[in-house]
Amino acid sequence: MKTLYSDDCRLLSDNEILYQVTNSKQDAARYSGILLRGDAISLNEILESLTPARKMLAVSVIELYHRLQQHNRQITAIRNSQDAHDLMKASLTGLQTEECWIIALNSASKVIRKTRVSVGGYTSTSVDVRVILRELLQVRAVRCILVHNHPSGNTRPSQEDDRLTTNIQAALKAVNIRLLDHLVFTDDNFYSYADEGRL
Repeated sequence: MKTLYSDDCRLLSDNEILYQVTNSKQDAARYSGILLRGDAISLNEILESLTPARKMLAVSVIELYHRLQQHNRQITAIRNSQDAHDLMKASLTGLQTEECWIIALNSASKVIRKTRVSVGGYTSTSVDVRVILRELLQVRAVRCILVHNHPSGNTRPSQEDDRLTTNIQAALKAVNIRLLDHLVFTDDNFYSYADEGRL
């Protein structure tokens, strides 16, 4: 695995994060269950095994903490917009640019996977509907929730957000996948198309 010099560690897989923290493929494999267990003793064990020269130590530990917090919420099903917000909070808090994610759900609204489908600039991100369809069809999702952030802190959807929602809803309907919600996310609040009766 290559050494990272960016602070954007949150995009790495769990094993990649553990490798960045431990600098050991063996330790990364040995501790691979920690993010599911949320085991503070195991985390301390990892920290005690580190050398002081680890360049990525600070950001990797912070990211590891965020992921532990997320797993500890134990969100297995999305019952409402707040559940979707809580699921995505660790991934979308504190970003300087816009990102779009899709939450794939089964028929009981249990989370199958959450996937980042687009990264943009300060005020917009380009979303390819075909990418969303591919991600959902690969995991046999029958429901989904679209989530994107506004770094400006303004939760009000733009006209482009409205067009995106309409286009994705139409494309998903053609393959019998239901769009349950589209959340516009900020660090302090969120807007739900479903809660506002717009889906």
